[in-house]
Amino acid sequence: MGTLDRRRFLTLAGGAVTVLTIAQLSEALAAQAAELDTAPFTLGVASGDPDHESVVLWTRLVPDPLNAETGGMPVEPVEVQWEVARDESFRKVIRSGSVSALPEAAHTVHVVVDDLAPDRWYWYRFRSGGVLSHGSCSS
Repeated sequence: MGTLDRRRFLTLAGGAVTVLTIAQLSEALAAQAAELDTAPFTLGVASGDPDHESVVLWTRLVPDPLNAETGGMPVEPVEVQWEVARDESFRKVIRSGSVSALPEAAHTVHVVVDDLAPDRWYWYRFRSGGVLSHGSCSS
Protein backbone atom coordinates (compact mmCIF):
# COMPACT_ATOMS: atom_id res chain seq x y z
CA MET A 1 0.00 0.00 0.00
CA GLY A 2 1.43 3.36 -1.01
CA THR A 3 1.86 6.40 1.14
CA LEU A 4 -0.76 9.03 1.27
CA ASP A 5 0.74 12.40 0.43
CA ARG A 6 -0.92 15.69 1.26
CA ARG A 7 -2.27 16.31 -2.26
CA ARG A 8 -3.86 12.85 -2.51
CA PHE A 9 -5.38 13.21 0.99
CA LEU A 10 -6.95 16.58 0.11
CA THR A 11 -8.32 15.17 -3.15
CA LEU A 12 -9.91 12.21 -1.38
CA ALA A 13 -11.21 14.33 1.50
CA GLY A 14 -12.66 16.90 -0.91
CA GLY A 15 -14.45 14.14 -2.83
CA ALA A 16 -15.94 12.73 0.37
CA VAL A 17 -17.14 16.17 1.46
CA THR A 18 -18.65 16.78 -1.99
CA VAL A 19 -20.53 13.47 -1.90
CA LEU A 20 -21.77 14.23 1.62
CA THR A 21 -22.82 17.76 0.63
CA ILE A 22 -24.65 16.55 -2.50
CA ALA A 23 -26.48 13.91 -0.44
CA GLN A 24 -27.50 16.49 2.16
CA LEU A 25 -28.57 18.96 -0.53
CA SER A 26 -30.58 16.28 -2.29
CA GLU A 27 -32.41 15.39 0.94
CA ALA A 28 -33.11 19.06 1.69
CA LEU A 29 -34.47 19.69 -1.81
CA ALA A 30 -36.71 16.61 -1.63
CA ALA A 31 -38.11 17.76 1.72
CA GLN A 32 -38.65 21.27 0.38
CA ALA A 33 -40.37 19.95 -2.77
CA ALA A 34 -42.74 17.83 -0.68
CA GLU A 35 -43.55 20.86 1.46
CA LEU A 36 -44.14 23.04 -1.61
CA ASP A 37 -46.22 20.51 -3.56
CA THR A 38 -49.21 22.56 -4.61
CA ALA A 39 -50.80 20.10 -7.03
CA PRO A 40 -53.32 20.62 -8.49
CA PHE A 41 -52.70 24.36 -7.91
CA THR A 42 -49.25 24.42 -9.55
CA LEU A 43 -50.07 27.64 -11.43
CA GLY A 44 -51.19 29.31 -8.23
CA VAL A 45 -54.25 31.45 -7.59
CA ALA A 46 -54.98 35.04 -8.52
CA SER A 47 -57.46 37.85 -8.07
CA GLY A 48 -58.23 40.66 -10.44
CA ASP A 49 -60.73 43.10 -11.94
CA PRO A 50 -61.58 44.59 -8.55
CA ASP A 51 -64.15 47.33 -8.17
CA HIS A 52 -65.69 48.96 -5.10
CA GLU A 53 -67.63 45.79 -4.10
CA SER A 54 -66.39 42.78 -6.06
CA VAL A 55 -63.35 40.87 -7.26
CA VAL A 56 -62.69 37.96 -9.64
CA LEU A 57 -60.83 34.94 -8.23
CA TRP A 58 -58.96 32.62 -10.58
CA THR A 59 -57.14 29.31 -10.57
CA ARG A 60 -56.43 26.47 -12.96
CA LEU A 61 -56.11 22.86 -11.90
CA VAL A 62 -52.87 21.55 -13.43
CA PRO A 63 -51.09 18.89 -11.38
CA ASP A 64 -48.67 18.25 -14.28
CA PRO A 65 -47.95 21.58 -16.01
CA LEU A 66 -45.53 19.94 -18.46
CA ASN A 67 -48.32 17.77 -19.86
CA ALA A 68 -49.50 20.03 -22.68
CA GLU A 69 -52.46 17.82 -23.57
CA THR A 70 -54.35 17.51 -20.27
CA GLY A 71 -52.17 19.10 -17.58
CA GLY A 72 -52.58 15.81 -15.73
CA MET A 73 -56.33 16.31 -15.26
CA PRO A 74 -59.09 13.83 -16.12
CA VAL A 75 -61.38 14.54 -19.06
CA GLU A 76 -64.31 15.28 -16.75
CA PRO A 77 -65.50 18.20 -14.59
CA VAL A 78 -63.87 18.61 -11.18
CA GLU A 79 -65.53 20.35 -8.23
CA VAL A 80 -63.59 23.24 -6.73
CA GLN A 81 -64.60 24.98 -3.51
CA TRP A 82 -63.61 28.58 -2.81
CA GLU A 83 -63.60 30.74 0.31
CA VAL A 84 -63.14 34.43 1.03
CA ALA A 85 -62.31 35.47 4.58
CA ARG A 86 -61.60 38.63 6.53
CA ASP A 87 -58.60 37.07 8.23
CA GLU A 88 -55.55 35.15 7.03
CA SER A 89 -56.38 32.14 9.22
CA PHE A 90 -59.85 31.84 7.59
CA ARG A 91 -61.69 31.95 10.91
CA LYS A 92 -64.01 34.66 9.55
CA VAL A 93 -65.17 33.25 6.19
CA ILE A 94 -67.64 35.70 4.67
CA ARG A 95 -68.24 34.11 1.24
CA SER A 96 -67.84 30.57 -0.05
CA GLY A 97 -69.09 28.39 -2.82
CA SER A 98 -68.39 25.62 -5.26
CA VAL A 99 -67.85 25.62 -9.01
CA SER A 100 -67.03 23.01 -11.63
CA ALA A 101 -63.67 23.20 -13.38
CA LEU A 102 -64.51 21.99 -16.88
CA PRO A 103 -62.12 20.14 -19.20
CA GLU A 104 -63.27 22.25 -22.18
CA ALA A 105 -62.06 25.31 -20.23
CA ALA A 106 -58.75 23.58 -19.37
CA HIS A 107 -60.03 23.16 -15.78
CA THR A 108 -59.85 26.93 -15.25
CA VAL A 109 -62.03 28.53 -12.59
CA HIS A 110 -63.26 32.13 -12.51
CA VAL A 111 -65.40 33.22 -9.57
CA VAL A 112 -66.93 36.69 -9.22
CA VAL A 113 -67.30 37.51 -5.53
CA ASP A 114 -69.84 40.30 -4.95
CA ASP A 115 -71.04 42.36 -1.98
CA LEU A 116 -67.59 43.05 -0.55
CA ALA A 117 -66.92 46.13 1.55
CA PRO A 118 -64.75 48.75 -0.15
CA ASP A 119 -61.23 49.56 1.02
CA ARG A 120 -60.75 46.32 2.96
CA TRP A 121 -58.36 43.38 2.67
CA TYR A 122 -59.71 39.87 2.07
CA TRP A 123 -58.03 36.49 1.90
CA TYR A 124 -59.11 33.76 -0.51
CA ARG A 125 -58.30 30.16 -1.29
CA PHE A 126 -59.50 27.17 -3.28
CA ARG A 127 -59.89 23.49 -2.40
CA SER A 128 -60.02 20.53 -4.78
CA GLY A 129 -59.67 16.83 -4.06
CA GLY A 130 -58.95 17.58 -0.40
CA VAL A 131 -56.02 19.87 -1.31
CA LEU A 132 -56.01 23.54 -0.31
CA SER A 133 -54.36 26.19 -2.41
CA HIS A 134 -52.15 28.68 -0.64
CA GLY A 135 -54.20 31.56 0.71
CA SER A 136 -53.76 34.92 -0.97
CA CYS A 137 -55.09 38.36 -0.24
CA SER A 138 -56.85 41.01 -2.25
CA SER A 139 -58.22 44.45 -1.50
